[in-house]
Amino acid sequence: ETPTPGGATASGNGPVAVISLAAQGAIANGVDTTATATATNDIVAAVTGRKIKVLAMFASQASGTSFKFQSNATTELTNAITTTASDLNVVWPYNPSGWFQTASGEKLNFVPATSVATNINLVYILI
Repeated sequence: ETPTPGGATASGNGPVAVISLAAQGAIANGVDTTATATATNDIVAAVTGRKIKVLAMFASQASGTSFKFQSNATTELTNAITTTASDLNVVWPYNPSGWFQTASGEKLNFVPATSVATNINLVYILI
């Protein structure tokens, strides 16, 4: 095991490392949901005094469109992410620093541009 910033430990060979979130006092959570409405879809509930940090994400859409993530249905966390008929999947691999996070005490929302069935899988921590 190799110490990393923040007191976590990493082990592995080459460019792949396994990070121990427990060493950082965090436990990874997952969500698997399907959103179909063009309206804001709540995908992780707010937790008082905590931020939701997304560490990995996979989305698969039934047809090409765009989507974004918001904090509390008001603050943009990502730009529009576009899929096409030839590429309906979006994968953000595990990122120990996180891809984005909500504001403290705010829920995480998924907002598709059009009404398209979208399967969303997230790995997140509460910080």
